[in-house]
Amino acid sequence: MEHKTKVAEDLELTEAQARYDAACKRLLSHKVFLAWILKSCLDEYKDSDIKTIESYIEDTPQRNRRPEGLEWRAHEAKRSAQPRNTAQASAQGGAKNIGR
Repeated sequence: MEHKTKVAEDLELTEAQARYDAACKRLLSHKVFLAWILKSCLDEYKDSDIKTIESYIEDTPQRNRRPEGLEWRAHEAKRSAQPRNTAQASAQGGAKNIGR
């Protein structure tokens, strides 16, 4: 009998979670599913028919397209390192070029 290591189990779990996430995103990229969610969860839509609610949804819902793996981590690290406002920019020396 083959015994899996903790790392192998974690990798399999991560892969299964990624497949589940992708399947949910595919379903939610259809207007009809979003319309049913709106009808079921929001009082404003409870008396509307599904086709009417679908017509209120602009464009085709898009699935999240972000880099995966190491590229995503590098992107997030770069983004979090960027100053979010002028006070942060000033504190990091980014404001010293203003007015030149």
